[in-house]
Amino acid sequence: MEKIGLVYINGSVHRLVLLELNGTYFNVFEDITENIKLNEEIAVSGLIRAGKSKESLNVLKMFRKICDNYEITKITAVTSNFILNSKNQKSYLEEVYNNTGFNFIIMQPEDEAKMIYSGVINSVDVPKGLIVNISQQETNLILTEVGLAGESNFYGIDNQVNCKSYICLNCGHYEFFNLELAKQIKSDKKKDN
Repeated sequence: MEKIGLVYINGSVHRLVLLELNGTYFNVFEDITENIKLNEEIAVSGLIRAGKSKESLNVLKMFRKICDNYEITKITAVTSNFILNSKNQKSYLEEVYNNTGFNFIIMQPEDEAKMIYSGVINSVDVPKGLIVNISQQETNLILTEVGLAGESNFYGIDNQVNCKSYICLNCGHYEFFNLELAKQIKSDKKKDN
């Protein structure tokens, strides 16, 4: 039985999922989520500042220790594309790699659409549909069609996502409140001073 680790960062959480693979079956034996709102830092300053960076790094170091304790050597680390909004994304990801060995893959909107599609189409028995995913950074509209005998077709293209198969609007619920949030945080800081 192979053990693998998945590390995921989005704008508000860091997550570690540990799985045991047995053929085509898997068992989740550890699932840890830590709330770290990197998106708020980026919204206000365009940067991941030292305090949040340290908090994030401490959690990721903990994730590394957990993986080491379970003797997991196959680890995939991904981050949603919110990180691209940070001016210091490269130095942040380098620091993470140097301290944890996690080499993060930055998912593009198309990658996220593929994952959303795969998760939904393999969980729900609906012949046709529109998947709507509203995240903090974006809204995805994904048209699906399931063929005979469970074969999945994605907008007429077998198991593929292309720019005609989905629409990614660069405005999620976070974006609608982004300016107000930034104003509120700046206002609160002025009051504290």
